[in-house]
Amino acid sequence: AVRLFESAARQGDARGMTWLALCLLRGHGTTLDTPRAASLFEQAAQRGAHLAQYWRGRVLYFGIGIERDFSGAAYWLQLAAAQGQPEAQDLLARCHFFGRGVEENRAAAARCWRQAAGQGVVSASFCLGMCLYAGEGLPADAAEAATHFRAAARKGLTGAMFLLGQCH
Repeated sequence: AVRLFESAARQGDARGMTWLALCLLRGHGTTLDTPRAASLFEQAAQRGAHLAQYWRGRVLYFGIGIERDFSGAAYWLQLAAAQGQPEAQDLLARCHFFGRGVEENRAAAARCWRQAAGQGVVSASFCLGMCLYAGEGLPADAAEAATHFRAAARKGLTGAMFLLGQCH
């Protein structure tokens, strides 16, 4: 598969670049090469590939293969999130919640987590539940918090199981 992704990437195909970058990032079928993966994510992201935009934001956020850059991360995550990429919505929420690369905005964080949770992102369900439980970014609502903790607990998130008990 890596050879096919290499060929597609050489031809400028954004999906090929993205999948090759994922292989390089994880060392699947090829040698681990995080700097090259980061570069390929950027090239594909510039071509509008939302999955690459998410991964470009992620490598910048965590400093994987490149220097950590929260502002750059927020930029790419916003583009991917606007296209409905749920993991980008989840990580963008963290940017807003902690003021990393954007102004701290707990309401924006809660909105992003709600979008991601609606698409099945377990960590987003948990974080939205935390916002609702503590009244961070939206009014406190223990009943709705319990709904989100329950969703996360059903998918095995033990912290959500504990907090679900606190809501009753």
